[in-house]
Amino acid sequence: MDGAARKIEREDAGRAAIRRRQVLAVASELFAAKGFEATSIRDIATAAGMMSGSLYYHFASKEDLYIAVQDASISKIFNAVEQAIPGIADPWERLEAAAIAHVEAMLDRSGFRVLVTPLFPPGLDKTVRDALVAQRDRFERMIDTVIAELPLPEALDRRIFRQHYLGALNWIPVWCDPDGPVAPAEIVRQFMATLRR
Repeated sequence: MDGAARKIEREDAGRAAIRRRQVLAVASELFAAKGFEATSIRDIATAAGMMSGSLYYHFASKEDLYIAVQDASISKIFNAVEQAIPGIADPWERLEAAAIAHVEAMLDRSGFRVLVTPLFPPGLDKTVRDALVAQRDRFERMIDTVIAELPLPEALDRRIFRQHYLGALNWIPVWCDPDGPVAPAEIVRQFMATLRR
């Protein structure tokens, strides 16, 4: 393959990557607004300005697209938290920084809307559910390392603490107005204050 052909191939790959990101952004909005089951491939293709058949060039099925949306969502939160916590020695301050980064990533609408689904849609194939669980587990393992350093009472089950913490954070986008009178970071600080009592 000569240089000109390689350049065309790189440009095609670049356009495909941009189109794929556009499809993910559109799909995340529709899945968040309508739910997985009520969102069709046709809905996503129409919103993305493409034919339904063209969508299958990027994703083999609606389930594959859903996995990709969830993966991008968790990755956005994971990366934000991972960048927020280095160098913070105090365990509670570290968890608070992680929580603020988590919530700000969920509320950020630039580029990609984070979709956090506490319950999987019914009827998903086991392989799809397994992929979604693996994505979630990766993030939870990182949070477990932060929670492990907290000076919690010995009798307290840290897994339950983690689920309470994540459940509260993941619910914030449902009721929080990012432009409201209380900034998301302040909401998180007040929530953290209740955990420390």
